[in-house]
Amino acid sequence: MFTMLSGTAIAQDKTYCNPVDIDYSYMSHYRAKTDVSYRSGADPAVINYKGRYYMFVTRSHGYWSSDDMRNWKFISPQNWYFGGCNAPAAAVKDGKIILYGDPSGRGPILETDNPELGNWQTNYAVLNPKGGIQDPDLFVDDDGRVYLYEESSNKWPIRAVELDPDNYYVPIGEQKDLFNLDPENHGWERFGQDHDSALAPYIEGPWMVKHNDTYYLEYGAPRTQWNVYADGVYQ
Repeated sequence: MFTMLSGTAIAQDKTYCNPVDIDYSYMSHYRAKTDVSYRSGADPAVINYKGRYYMFVTRSHGYWSSDDMRNWKFISPQNWYFGGCNAPAAAVKDGKIILYGDPSGRGPILETDNPELGNWQTNYAVLNPKGGIQDPDLFVDDDGRVYLYEESSNKWPIRAVELDPDNYYVPIGEQKDLFNLDPENHGWERFGQDHDSALAPYIEGPWMVKHNDTYYLEYGAPRTQWNVYADGVYQ
């Protein structure tokens, strides 16, 4: 009996929950419309930096760190976005964390080699593509090249552009349109509760991963508030 209970306790120690139990920020900026302030966290981006995990979340005035992805410690950084970050993107490049999360949709890449202190530095080279940057993802390939994927729209497709790490991460060339939703052939991408709407669906949240030399670009659709929200992937 003791052995069985011990095994159960060990299994429980390795269990993750959703939502993650952290001290979510109050979304007070919604009070102008609803007169209600509530806690919220969205668009999490988690990276591994020097053996420790860092999680960046929308509208949080800081971020979290963990060594097991279950117990998270909040960090109030020295330098951060005045209104909190929005849909942050993060990656590791040349021994530093690089991050983009400017709520305006236009701004520079931030960098730090000390996320526990949070002395984020900016080079003031503003990324300013047409339409701004929405729901970005930063991807550093094995050869050191850096790419920005972005979009959250029911009109525009997922887009990508290479950034120049040797020149303040400014874009190299123009953004490229990659793909948009195809609800006629992908039924799950149709808009609305239970897919019951004729409105154009939203595509958002691109996230690039590489596994065994194959690239996988994930995305979300048809919009987060519906019960049919889900992820798709192209390779």
